[in-house]
Amino acid sequence: MQKNIKNTRINKLMAISVTGLALGGFALAGCSATAEEELTVTDPWVRSEAGDMTAMFGEIENTTGSDLLIDSIETEVADTVEMHEMVEDDSGNMIMQEIEGGFTIPAGETLVLEPGGDHFMFMGLHDELLAGDTVTVTVHFDEGEPLTIEATVKDFPGGNEPYGDEHDEHGGDHDSDEHGDDHDHDDSGDH
Repeated sequence: MQKNIKNTRINKLMAISVTGLALGGFALAGCSATAEEELTVTDPWVRSEAGDMTAMFGEIENTTGSDLLIDSIETEVADTVEMHEMVEDDSGNMIMQEIEGGFTIPAGETLVLEPGGDHFMFMGLHDELLAGDTVTVTVHFDEGEPLTIEATVKDFPGGNEPYGDEHDEHGGDHDSDEHGDDHDHDDSGDH
C-alpha cells in the first residue's frame, strides 16, 4: 500500500512538472514570434512577364510594436530584386528609382506596393511568368526572421514607368513597359 501512494505522488509531480514545462514553452513561443505571425500580407501578386523584368505588388502590414526595415528581397525566379519608389524629377515628371536603404514599415502601419508607386522590382527573370503561376519571395529585415510570401502571377495591361538616369547603373537599357502602371507616364523613350 505504501508503494502505491509513493507512485501516485511521483506521477502527480511528474504531471505537474510536464504541464509547467509545456505552459512555459507556450509562453516562450509567444516571446519569439516569427515574421509570419507579426506581419499581415494582403493580395501579393506579380505582373505576368515574358521579358527581363517585372514587379510585385500587395500590402504588408506591420502588427508589431516596432518599426521594421526591409533590407533585401530574394526570389528564385530572378537574379535580383530591388525596392523601387516613384519620385518627382526636376522637370516635375514622375520617375521610378531604387530606394536607398530599403523600405521602413512603421509599427502599426502598412507598406502598400502598387503599380505607379512603391514595388519590388524583379530583374533578370529566369523564365516567363504566366498568369496563375505562384512565385515565392523572401523578404529579409535588418533584424529578426525573414518573411516568406507566396505571390500569384496576374496579367496586368499597364507598364511604362520611366526610370531615373541613375537607374541605368543597375542593368542598362530598360524597356519602358516592364511593370504595371495605370498613371500618366513619359512615352518619349528617353529613359
